[in-house]
Amino acid sequence: MLQLLTAVASERPLISFDGTLVLNIALWLVLFFVLRPVLWEPMVKLLSAREGGMQGSRTSAKGAADEAAARRAEYEGALKSARSSAAGERDKLRAEALRRESEILAETRSKVAAAVDAQRDAIKEQRDTLSKEIAGAIPQLAKDIAAKALGREVAS
Repeated sequence: MLQLLTAVASERPLISFDGTLVLNIALWLVLFFVLRPVLWEPMVKLLSAREGGMQGSRTSAKGAADEAAARRAEYEGALKSARSSAAGERDKLRAEALRRESEILAETRSKVAAAVDAQRDAIKEQRDTLSKEIAGAIPQLAKDIAAKALGREVAS
């Protein structure tokens, strides 16, 4: 280990303070002042413009999203209103249809009842007429039946 330390100590130092140090510092300063306006500042401006553009895009995207949300809320409100109006109109039409159905049924029932009553009256009238005809024909039928049963003519 001692040999290593003596070898390192015997070598040249990392920085020597001679004329080359001053030359290196001068070159660094020239490069700094020349490259700064040529490369560094345009690159910083470009990055700033890019960041500003991205921020502007984010802001406009947020504004567009907010506007879309507002329009969606407006659309949903209009849709809800339209559905409510349509439901009210549907209920109104349904009630009108039920009322009209009741009227038609009542009218039809009264017509059917009148027709049934008329048929009953006609049947009763026919029954009475047939009863009178049969009642008038009974004596003659009785004579005919008795004549056939007895085998001779029956006088009344």
